[in-house]
Amino acid sequence: FQRQHLRHNESYFWLMPTKRDRVPEYFEKLPLNIATEMTVALKLSNEDYLLYDVYNPSYRHGGKLNVTYMGSWNVNNGLNLLTTQYKYKRRGNLHGLVLNASIV
Repeated sequence: FQRQHLRHNESYFWLMPTKRDRVPEYFEKLPLNIATEMTVALKLSNEDYLLYDVYNPSYRHGGKLNVTYMGSWNVNNGLNLLTTQYKYKRRGNLHGLVLNASIV
């Protein structure tokens, strides 16, 4: 993904299905940021998926990948989202990440 220079900002919404039982480790190497709109869908069966919100507060500044359970989807009940907060409020804890700032 990284070599292809794909955009992982709020302009694009990513749905990443996988048959693995957890979010793949290669997501830690993607240049994600706090605005990333990426959902990883872990396949439980042909009809059931667990959905996770995936972002990094700031890959450029050494932030850590954050994976948050956001709900599920299945053929019978459709989409069931548990995340009700505004995206930036939900992601407000930067986990001690130090950011650079300038004032002019």
